Amino acid sequence: GRSLRFGGENKLLTTVSGKPLYEHTLARLEGFWDFSRFVVTGYHEIEKRAEELGMHSVINLEPELGISHSIQRGLKACLEENPDIQGVLFSVCDQPKLHPATIQRLLNTAGLHKGQIICTANQGRPGNPVLWDRKFFPKLMSLSGDNGGKQIMAEIPEKIRYVEAHAKELHDIDYKSDISDLDYRE
Repeated sequence: GRSLRFGGENKLLTTVSGKPLYEHTLARLEGFWDFSRFVVTGYHEIEKRAEELGMHSVINLEPELGISHSIQRGLKACLEENPDIQGVLFSVCDQPKLHPATIQRLLNTAGLHKGQIICTANQGRPGNPVLWDRKFFPKLMSLSGDNGGKQIMAEIPEKIRYVEAHAKELHDIDYKSDISDLDYRE
């Protein structure tokens, strides 16, 4: 995105708990080395670091096209490398407290409930990340503008399975004040 709510500066380069915000996500994903990992970004620093860690970078130089464009670029790159993939986990890069164990629970739940959308939640409130079964890929590819998967999920609530996560894990940083609003001491 363009970090408009954050004041227009690249929030992913902001230091949170001693390192750039994006590094929290890349470090978390390092543990899932046996899966293909794709990072959609328009920033050279993030692209370079992701590649150093063995992740694929997908460049998005058109963030003004909205979240749908990032989703589609990432999904297309993933399918080009893994045409028979059963599902894709989408995660945002501004949740520094998300635990790898929560991602593992999403993956485990997806293995038990094929054909479903597996979504993190806290006390019934959905959040990110979300794991999408391949049967929903056409719907994801038809998104437009700044619309993500929430609009799809609203149409088919019976297809969603929730994985409970702590509220701090799902807290994302949209505004500069969000950094001070949550205790980021390790």
